[in-house]
Formats: sequence, C-alpha cells, structure tokens
Amino acid sequence: MSIAGSFIKSGASRLSFVDLALASPADQASPRRWHGGPADLGVCHDASLAYTSPEQGGQDLAVAVWGRIDNRPLLERELAATPAETRSDAALFLCAYRRWGIDFIGRVVGDFCCAIWDGCQNRMLLARDFAGRRPLVYHETPDALRFASELRALLSLPGFPVEIDEDRLAEWFARLPHSHDRTFHKNVSQVPPGHVLIVDRNGSRLHRYWRPEEQPVLHLRRDGEYAEALLAALEEAVSCRLPAAGPVACALSAGLDSPSVAALAARQLAKQGRRLTAITAVPQAGFDAAGHYPERLCDEGPLAAGVARMYPNIDHVLIPNNSAPLLAAIENDMRASGSPLGNNNVTWFNTMFAEAKNRGASAFLVGQAGNATISYDGMPLLPSLLAGGRLIALGRELRQLHRAGSFRGKLAKQTFGPFLPPLLRQAVLRAFGKKSASVYDIGGCINPRFARESGIEERQRAFDLGLAGNTDSRHVQRLMVQRLDSGIATAGTWRQHGFYPGDPTADKRVVELCLAIPMEQYLRNGEPRSLVRRAMAGILPPELLTNRRIGLQSADWAMTLQAQMPEMRAELDRLEASALAQRYLDLPRMRMLVEKLPGANWGQNGVRVNYSGLVRSFAAGVFIRRIESGWE
Repeated sequence: MSIAGSFIKSGASRLSFVDLALASPADQASPRRWHGGPADLGVCHDASLAYTSPEQGGQDLAVAVWGRIDNRPLLERELAATPAETRSDAALFLCAYRRWGIDFIGRVVGDFCCAIWDGCQNRMLLARDFAGRRPLVYHETPDALRFASELRALLSLPGFPVEIDEDRLAEWFARLPHSHDRTFHKNVSQVPPGHVLIVDRNGSRLHRYWRPEEQPVLHLRRDGEYAEALLAALEEAVSCRLPAAGPVACALSAGLDSPSVAALAARQLAKQGRRLTAITAVPQAGFDAAGHYPERLCDEGPLAAGVARMYPNIDHVLIPNNSAPLLAAIENDMRASGSPLGNNNVTWFNTMFAEAKNRGASAFLVGQAGNATISYDGMPLLPSLLAGGRLIALGRELRQLHRAGSFRGKLAKQTFGPFLPPLLRQAVLRAFGKKSASVYDIGGCINPRFARESGIEERQRAFDLGLAGNTDSRHVQRLMVQRLDSGIATAGTWRQHGFYPGDPTADKRVVELCLAIPMEQYLRNGEPRSLVRRAMAGILPPELLTNRRIGLQSADWAMTLQAQMPEMRAELDRLEASALAQRYLDLPRMRMLVEKLPGANWGQNGVRVNYSGLVRSFAAGVFIRRIESGWE
C-alpha cells in the first residue's frame, strides 16, 4: 500500500483502517501516519505526507501524495515557495491547495493520486491524475469513508462485504467504456481519472477538472512545426520518466509507439553513459506465421532489432510468448490487482516485466496510449471532410489511400457510414454478408441469461450505433483518451514486479497537444499516422517508419492454449462446481472451445476472436472463484 486513510463522518467506531492497510510486511517501508479529529492518513514506500495545524500557526490541513510530479519547478515558481515549504510532493500539494484551493489539481502534470484533509471545512478530497495512471479506491457509508491506493486494503477489512459489481462485469464482457467510478467490486468505488471526490458530513460529490472536449485547436504556420512540437513534447515526457540512476528497461515492438519511446530514451541515456534494455515479444519456436496469418506482421523481432541497431546503448532482448503458463499469469495478475485482467498478451507482458526486474530495472517504459495520441491514424478526417463540404480534399485523400492499398469498400464505409441511418447501415452490412458484432462475438463466454438481465446487449448496440454515426472527427480520439484509465492494472504490476510502468504517450502535455493538433496532420497525403512518422524521421529506421503491415501480437495464441489444455480442463471442472460461475459464464461454450481448439486455420475469420474471448472468460472465472471464497 502507498496511501490509505479514513474520514469518520458520524458515530462509527474508529477502526484503525490505516494500520490495517499498512499491516502487510511488504508495506512496512517507513510507514508514516497522521491523525487529526475525524481523519486519518497513512503513507509508505515512496508516497509522502505533509500537514499543518492551528497550533503551528497554520490551517488544519493534511496531504498524502503518491506518484510523480513532472512540472514541480513551474509550480514552485508560481507559488514563490521556499525549498523548505515544498520539500516533498505532499508539501508542494499543501502549498498549492492553500493558494489555489481545489483548482490546483488541474495545474499539476504527472502520474499521481492524493488525499487532502481540510479541517477548516471538515472535508476530505480524493483526486487522481487526468489519465488515471495511479489508482485510488474507496468505500463510503453514511458514517465513514475509507480509501486506499490498492483494492486489497479494502477487501481485507474484517467483515467487508465482498461482492461482484454485475454491471461492471457486463461492461467488461462487452468491451464497452466502463463507468469510471466503478470497480469489479460492488462495494468499492474508484475516483475517476481527471476528477476530485469531495466528501463531507453531508455526503460526496465529484468535481471534474479535466475536460478534453474544451481543448482548442492549435494553428501553426508550417506543417513541419506540428511534428517538431510533438517531438519536443515526447522528449520531455520521456525525460521525466527516466530515473536519475539505475537500469532502465522498455517494451519495443515493431509499431510506432514503443519504438519512439525506446529511441528517445536511448538517446537521452547515451548522453549519461547509460544503457537501455529493450524487450520484444516474439512467437515461440515452431510457429508458422505464413501458414496462419500471411498478411500480418506476426514476428516483430526483425523490425524492432532495427531500432536497437541504431542505438549502440540498447541491449535487445527477445521474449517468446510461451515463457510463462497462461492460467498462472492470469491468477497472479488477479491477486496483485484485485481485478480480472486476462488477455492473449498476459504471458509475455508478465515475462517482460519479470525480465526487467531480474535485470534490476527501476523503471519500465511503455507506449500503450500511443494509438490515441502520438500515432493516431486520423481516419475520422474522412467523414469530417464530407460533412464540411471539402470534397476536393476528400477526393485527394481517398485516391491516395487507395493507391497505398486501402480497399474501396472499407474507405466507403469510413467515409459515408456515419451519415447512414442506423437501419440502413445495418442493411448495407447484411448486403455484404456482414453484421454488427454482438457481445457474444467479442466479449467472451458470457452467460446469455446474464447478458439479457444486465441489458448489456442493448447498451452495446446503442454505443456501437452512436459511435458509427458520429461525424465529429475528434470524438473517437477523445473517447480513446478517456479510456486510458489503467491505475488498478499498473498498480498490480508494481505489486508484482516493484516498478510502475511509465507511459510517455499518456503524458498530460503530450495528450493535450495531440488533442489540439488538427486532424489533417494525422492523415496527410493518404498516409495514416503521418504525424509521428514525420516527427520520428531520422530517429527511427526507415524500414519501420514505412512499414504498412499490421502487427499481430500473440499470433501463436493457439500454441499457448494447447500447452495449457490440462490446466484449462481442471479450471473448468472447478468453475462448473461454482454457482456464481454458472450465473455469469457460458460454461458449455467454454468447454466446447477448449475441446475443439484448432490445430490449423488460426487466422480464419472469428476464430482468434473466439479464443481471445476464452482467455478473458478464464480470467473472469478465476476472479469469480476468488469472490466466492470471500477473497481469502
């Protein structure tokens, strides 16, 4: 645990929640505690705590902060504070709150969560950074508020009611944007990214401080200035996430996001005489890519190696996808995070992190938010040009996209689809032998009765129709950005491996810049992702920048599942004996998929989707069994 606390609003017994939250031997790294009136705060590890009191001539304030603050010098200048006043992140937040009140949160750049007790107003404030990179969960009753930076602190409370939040589970199966204040646990909520939760004796309310829809469009004189601005912002974001000393590791794919992060990190580390361990996931021995996915890039090793060759201080490590048992990895992730997190990539993600830990890495860099930010493809520009009557520009982009290999049918769907009424859009799909994907196609083995009772089918259909019918070129990008919340998952990584994955592509300055850049910079002259390709010219190898083959991670998924057949059968036996699993999961379908695991035709339409859903279903099953046991 890093931060924990409570606020006793009325007559509830003072259970020492902070002591319980910090009771684990793993959390006994210099724990610090504060108590004042009805409030308690506690921190350990690298979290910080600061407070003042009327006896000291100040306000009755206490602050706990966990994370990384990237614009500290700017805040200190604006505050005109002395070094003693801002010696820790908590002390800096305390000064900022005294100066600007609750609005100070919007001024902070970094990955953080915090709790502020304001004794003068008798209220507790809980806040998370705009992208939710650090978690903050809570349990509120009419009498008390208890909160922590990890789920397990609340779940381990004596007598805590451990139940599944069925609505959140249904959203997860349907892969819908989830309600940001919900967790998979019915009695545990989370502070949404970009929000402050304000709790006093009258209850609680949310204050939203980050509004991406209000981001103004950036107008620069030259096209090249946009690429230069992106490069400068990304370099600063990488620099903020590099530790002053110690080994550094990063993920390295054959895409555009993690290679950009790796290359910029290598350049900065080289100036300090330091090295970078870059880890690439590759298919296991014996995998035949041409026999299953001839059109896809299944082995990212060769293109990733080109990045390593450009920078002599990169140590390139290849990790095969069968390096860890699938179900064991799912179980470990669930125990560490308190949530189901399984997907086809779970084994090599965990193996990459374990490799970095074995090499002593104190930092691990990723580029997971890049698809929504630095490498956004810009394809929503097409219907936007049509809606704006810019037909010459639209025709030019369509011609160039087609010449580059895009199919006419796909381009027509992307351009004209949003303008078709929903019924006509569905009729067109049927005419081409296609249909809208249902929760059963994409979500895994959800029990049909549970799906109907939850109403998730209708919600998914409404969401898909609304998304497909939106002609706002920014809507999809903003939606992707607002789905970045990874706090609980990355806290699980920290709990297992000892470091918090840093994502420069999710840096607030990078995200806000990318939301401000005109869509024409992302799709330019028929080239999707044009902005990052121009920004990284000369920094990434030409063969990677010009690659148009779509990567396919975990292409050898069937081999991974084949190796887990005995374990999957045993897990199904346990699930079939579980009343909760029977309610939420389509166990007969799971059994059928396991017994009919394909030996060929892995790339056949729908096959990979079905088995990706199977992995998610096993993750849900492991979680359900843990809930059923009372989270022991």
